[in-house]
Amino acid sequence: MVDPGLPWNSGGGTNDASCRPASVLLVDDRPANLVALEATLRPLGIRTVTAVSGPEALRRLLAEEFALVLLDVQMPGMDGFETATLMKRHPRTAHVPIIFVTAIHREASHLFTGYERGAVDYLTKPFDPNILRSKVRVFVDLFIKERQLREQSALMHERESRDREHRTEERFRALLDSMPLCVWALGADGTPVYANRSWLEYAGADAGAQGPMAALHPEDEAAVRTDVQMALLEGEPIELEYRLRSARDGSYRWHAVRFLPQRDPEGVITGWIGTATDIENFKRAQDAHAELAV
Repeated sequence: MVDPGLPWNSGGGTNDASCRPASVLLVDDRPANLVALEATLRPLGIRTVTAVSGPEALRRLLAEEFALVLLDVQMPGMDGFETATLMKRHPRTAHVPIIFVTAIHREASHLFTGYERGAVDYLTKPFDPNILRSKVRVFVDLFIKERQLREQSALMHERESRDREHRTEERFRALLDSMPLCVWALGADGTPVYANRSWLEYAGADAGAQGPMAALHPEDEAAVRTDVQMALLEGEPIELEYRLRSARDGSYRWHAVRFLPQRDPEGVITGWIGTATDIENFKRAQDAHAELAV
C-alpha cells in the first residue's frame, strides 16, 4: 500500500512525468479486500492508493490524478453509486473511469444503475484476477498515452512560445539598432543590461557594459550621477541635458537624456529604459541666438 500523503518516486531518478507509473484508486470499506486488490494488481507495476469510504475516495481524487477507480458498491454511509454520482458532478473527477466491484447486486437493474452512474465496467466477486488485470491494463495504457500527448502538446506550446518570444526580441533589437538615438536598458538598480548600436558606435564598444554613465563630461559627471541616483531611489522618470564624449574624435556633444521606469502589474520597478538624443546643433543655435540678442 502506498501512502498517498507522500510524493511518488518511481525509483528511476527522473522527473519526467511520462516515466511515472499510473495511479489507480481502490475503494472498499473492508481492508482485507483492499489488500487482495493490491496483490492482484501488483504484477502490473502500477501505483495503488486506497480509500475505505466514499468521502475519503473523493478527497484522494481531488488531491491527485488517477487513471482508474475500482469502486466497491456496497459501503456503509455513502455507497459506491453515490460516490460515483458525486465524482461525475465535479469537473476535476468527472473524466476518471470507474469500474464497480461488488459481491452482490448481480441483477440487470443494478448493472444498469452502475452504468447509469458513469461506470465503464462492472465486476462481480469472486472475479478472475487475470480478467481484472486485463481490464485495468487497458485503462492504464490509455491514461499513459493521453498523459504523454498532453505533455508533448505542452512542450510544443512552450517551445513555440519561446520561439515567438525570441523572434519578437530579435525584431525589437533590430528596431532599436536602427534608431538614430542612443538607447539603454537598465536593471531595477540601474545596472546596464543592453545598449543599442547607436550608443556603441557613438561612445565605443566598451561603453556598452558601462551604460549611460560611460562617456560623461567631467564637468557634468557629479551632478548627473547624483540626479540619476536620486531618480533610481524615488522611482520617478527623469530628463536631463548633459554632454557625452564621442569615441570617433573625442569631442563632447550635448544630449537630451531620459530615464523611464518599467513596472510589473503590481507596480514594482523591474528596470529602466534610457534614451539620449543628440541636441548639439540645437544648443549651438540657441547660443548663437543668445549672442545676437545681446
